[in-house]
Amino acid sequence: SFETACTIVTQIITQIASSQYGGNSMTIKHIAPFLRDTYDKYYLKYVEEFDEEVACKLAEDRMMEQLRNGIQTIRYQLSTLSTSNGQSPFSTIYLEIEEGHKYEKEMALICEEMIRQRLEGMKNYKGQDIGEEFPKLVYLLDEHNCLEGGKYDYITKLSAKCNTKRLVPDYQSAKIMRK
Repeated sequence: SFETACTIVTQIITQIASSQYGGNSMTIKHIAPFLRDTYDKYYLKYVEEFDEEVACKLAEDRMMEQLRNGIQTIRYQLSTLSTSNGQSPFSTIYLEIEEGHKYEKEMALICEEMIRQRLEGMKNYKGQDIGEEFPKLVYLLDEHNCLEGGKYDYITKLSAKCNTKRLVPDYQSAKIMRK
């Protein structure tokens, strides 16, 4: 399932980071097939009980749930796991939507969810919103997502909003930092 793939990815990243200096990176292209597998698994399960339209809707809902949970797993594990030297794994995730790729739709869904969750932020043990150091997210621009009428411009706008929120401190954060 997609959630399992996300768990394994974080374990691999942590293990690699424990045995080397420097960081490591991955592209979402490697986990996109598991998102489709998750949809297919649920579709086959539901099509036996319901008509095709209902099966598609239920499979889509379960896939989206696994997508949210899987991305959250990556974020939380890479923020809380430690390498052998006691640090968070230095990691970068490339958010790329390769037009015409077999898993283009899945890559777009993963990009969107990864950016949405980063925009929402993460809470610390006191319930305060904190910024995540890792994984670093690199959103790759192409002709289909560079705000010139491409079909993924909406993700680029979401990414710009996320960058503004996470890279430019708001007034309250600036007051806290001055103290």
